[in-house]
Amino acid sequence: MTNRDLLFISTTTRRKKKGIHRIGHVAIYIGNNKMLHTYRQGKKVQISTINTYWRSVLIGVKRVL
Repeated sequence: MTNRDLLFISTTTRRKKKGIHRIGHVAIYIGNNKMLHTYRQGKKVQISTINTYWRSVLIGVKRVL
């Protein structure tokens, strides 16, 4: 992954769906195994380490720019 890649992530309620309907979360990869995202309504934007959990729900990565 490189900076500015979009990370497409599934959620527990969408995991069994097909195609684009599986995506429940999108984050931006910012380097050093970190991503910029929000994952709960009302929460502020945060930086998280891409740990084992995030890797297990990662569907795909798409480079932009």
